[in-house]
Amino acid sequence: MAQQIQDPFIVSLDADVIHCPNTYLISYFGKFLSLWYPYAILGKVDWSGYEQNDLYRVGIRMFQYIDVFDRHAGFSKGNLLGTFPRIIELNGCNCAFRASVYCHIGGYDPSRDIEYFQQAEDSEFGYRISSLSHPYEPVVYGNKGKVVVFDGRRAIATFTNGNAPHEMWKSWKNMGDDERVNGVLQPFKAYENPAFFKHELEKLFNKTLISNFGVDYLHGQQTQSYTQLVHKLAVLLGLQVQVNAQHLPHPVTITDVDTFLKRLS
Repeated sequence: MAQQIQDPFIVSLDADVIHCPNTYLISYFGKFLSLWYPYAILGKVDWSGYEQNDLYRVGIRMFQYIDVFDRHAGFSKGNLLGTFPRIIELNGCNCAFRASVYCHIGGYDPSRDIEYFQQAEDSEFGYRISSLSHPYEPVVYGNKGKVVVFDGRRAIATFTNGNAPHEMWKSWKNMGDDERVNGVLQPFKAYENPAFFKHELEKLFNKTLISNFGVDYLHGQQTQSYTQLVHKLAVLLGLQVQVNAQHLPHPVTITDVDTFLKRLS
């Protein structure tokens, strides 16, 4: 099969990857042989360690659900919120791209000091690929054969410092080496203290949303779409919520967690 691809491709993985499926490379081959000739493919990631703590587990799953929304062309953030076109940004942790495209755009360039990417050259590199002209989409999403599992140390360290797991990329830069390595996840089961769980879950829910979308989406024409997304996320989780865009930084109030607790148990 490899001989059928005249344009070789490069796979990028993160050093924190602790599990990679046997079908990993072969699934990339299949996708690159597709008729629409994608320039690059973005895989999926999961994290270890969430079995110990229900709040951490929910924090991981919550932003994965949002990512699932974004992978659906009709429900992507750009499409839903009407603020920017759908651009699939690569990252260095799990993706593949054609060698010819890598050469065409000049490869990684750490000197590009673009504030949006916070000096993350892999994201900036992926954005340049996503911005290339293409008859369909220059970057496509991978399937389940491209799921890799990360060591949870980064997300756990972020979570134990009072943040949502999704904020790991933002807060990681501000941590000392000891905090990065030594984040310890304390066991916690929701049924042990439902009231505390509901209180902390609400904070986690809001932190995840703000981290994903910022506060600009809570105003003007985007408010209705944002509310729609929140309610869809709540249904997936089994929560009942109320949304008030004026109540920053916590616009979402969780009114019932009974269904959610039943699912956890």
